[in-house]
Formats: sequence, C-alpha cells, structure tokens
Amino acid sequence: MNVPRMEIKDLADLYGEELKIKSLAKIRGSPRAREIAKRFLLDGKDGRIIDEHDQFYRDHKLLLLLFRIMGVMPVERGRIGTITFSWTSKPMLYAYVFYVVTTILVIMVGYERIDILLNRSKKFDEYIYAIIFILYLVPHFLIPFMG
Repeated sequence: MNVPRMEIKDLADLYGEELKIKSLAKIRGSPRAREIAKRFLLDGKDGRIIDEHDQFYRDHKLLLLLFRIMGVMPVERGRIGTITFSWTSKPMLYAYVFYVVTTILVIMVGYERIDILLNRSKKFDEYIYAIIFILYLVPHFLIPFMG
C-alpha cells in the first residue's frame, strides 16, 4: 500500500489561516487569542507593555534567581523588557568566582576520596562510597564545556 507523504507546505492547505498566529484572534475570538494578537503588534520600543505581558519571566522569576545564585545563568534584566548577557557583567564575574570556589572544594573533597581509595581504607563500604563520591564530582569539570 502506497501512503502519500505529507510535507510542511501541505499544512497550509489543510489548516489555512490557523497557521498564521496573528490571525488567531479572528479565527477563535477568545480573550487569550486577542491578547496574543495584541502582543504581536508590539516591538522593542514598547518595553513597559512588554514587561507587563512577560508571563514567562513572572512565572520563572524565582527559578532564574536561583540559577543566578548558583552561577548557572548569569543574565541581567537591563532596561524594562530586555534581558542582557555580557562576559564582563557582574553576574558573570560572580559565576566565575563561584565556579573557582566550588572547584577548590571539589578538588579538596576529591583528593580526600582518592586518598581513601589508595591508602587508608580496606573496608568495602568506604571503598565503594569513595568511588561513588568521585563519580559525582567528575561532572563539575565537564559542565562548563558541555553545558
């Protein structure tokens, strides 16, 4: 049985105007669709209005703050409605310092665990826990290059 393959260009024939998000308000007419259509009319100069409609930022504000504290996401909210990143910004410098401090701690703990493996312990439990602990420390050195 030969089944015809569907391509993306065929979707426009099937769905018509529904593919154009700007015309969603005309098709569905719901209040949410009208709000979406209003947002598409905004540009970068409408910072306060964009900030008012920035539901993603409001929903994820605490998570973004936690990421900044952990040095994972060193972005700043510049002027209203914009998020900026710079290699020399205060959050990025904080991330550098945070990574250096945690690296020192990881090296100290790792050295202790390697010492347990090589010298101190012949107990099976301590030996296994040292191996597991070292495996948990390894990603610390991989994350900057893979994340």
